[in-house]
Amino acid sequence: MSAATVISPLPSAPALARPHAVPQTCVLMVPSTGQDDNPSRQNKAINVCIPTADIPLGTPSAAAQSGASDPRTVGAKTGYRTVGKFFFKVALVARFNCTGTVLTADNKKPALVLVAAHCLYGNLGKITYKTEDWSFAPGWHDNKAPYDTWKFSTGYYPAKWPFNCFMIHCDFNPSYDFALLIVKKDGGKRIGSVTGSDGWSTVEPKTISVRIAGIPGNKKETLISNTVSHTVKPHGVLARKGNTPGFGDGASGGPWFYRYDKRAQLGYVLGDTGGYQNGGDSDSPSYSPVWASYFAGFIAAVSKKEQS
Repeated sequence: MSAATVISPLPSAPALARPHAVPQTCVLMVPSTGQDDNPSRQNKAINVCIPTADIPLGTPSAAAQSGASDPRTVGAKTGYRTVGKFFFKVALVARFNCTGTVLTADNKKPALVLVAAHCLYGNLGKITYKTEDWSFAPGWHDNKAPYDTWKFSTGYYPAKWPFNCFMIHCDFNPSYDFALLIVKKDGGKRIGSVTGSDGWSTVEPKTISVRIAGIPGNKKETLISNTVSHTVKPHGVLARKGNTPGFGDGASGGPWFYRYDKRAQLGYVLGDTGGYQNGGDSDSPSYSPVWASYFAGFIAAVSKKEQS
């Protein structure tokens, strides 16, 4: 008897109709518009899912992007073009600042601004606050805003940042003390096309040389500390630690560069001043949350909302 030819059957109709599942990474995050500073109103978290393959996880995860040429404004050559003052109000009247950084979302999407989450929502002692009336002045130097002042449409912080919320008080998880804001266009231009944007990474060594930038509220220029950072775990909180003499209130959210090109005024960031002790109870040392794969997913999720 001759050998039979075996022909595999066609897939069933349901199998043809069911596409192969694409691995997804989902990030739960909370939107805020900076228009309501009442801490008793809890913003609703949203779940954003992204194809895992679309989340950059390499080293660096996203590249620095060049912007326009430097403006002819006093101090522009000595200010850090992507680093600026992030202004906000608390309780409608009290005005404060943190430090923000123009960050590459990924190599194909508009830049975002990175700040510490406690610059949007946090505790001062035992009092929980929300901030409002946000604005950002990149390249801040000599009390001037050489790249103009920019407004935001929405800010996002991780849903894991606040916890144990009851009435008007919340506790906050220092491991998630970072937030990203979507910047409104100014004169039809996006902020990254004016200032450029810094790259970032989530997989840097535990001990590494860094350049920490911050703009305390009582300073008219960006302060820089070149130091060696170490990963530490004070009171069980995983953090990066670096020396920052002279820093103080207002330096929160400032970038921790692990590579920086002085000529291009662009670099690569591995953290932001915040987390343990909201970044530090004194001017030095300062702390940063240890960014991990969650941060990469978070920035991809915010980028998706920016595009929607």
